[in-house]
Amino acid sequence: MDGTIKVSTQELRSASSQFSSYGSEIQNLTSQMLSLISGITGAVWSGEAASAYQSKFAGLEADISKINKMIQEHVTDLNTMADEYDRAEQQAQQEASALKNNII
Repeated sequence: MDGTIKVSTQELRSASSQFSSYGSEIQNLTSQMLSLISGITGAVWSGEAASAYQSKFAGLEADISKINKMIQEHVTDLNTMADEYDRAEQQAQQEASALKNNII
């Protein structure tokens, strides 16, 4: 059947876990970069250029936070899809086992 996507709930949860890990990694790297920028600004580098650079980087932090929020939304969506598939499968199994045998 064309256009059919087959995926297991385990694959959905695995992808969700990977997305979550990537989001955490992005957040950690952002924090490290901001610490580095703060460390050199004032101590090693001062002036208007340093302040402008730090301001630009602070703006980048807001953008990265938005991206991380979207990643976390994908994590939630993937887990919700896996839960719905599991629920539908369980319901189908219950209904199938409730069917009568030997009707003919």
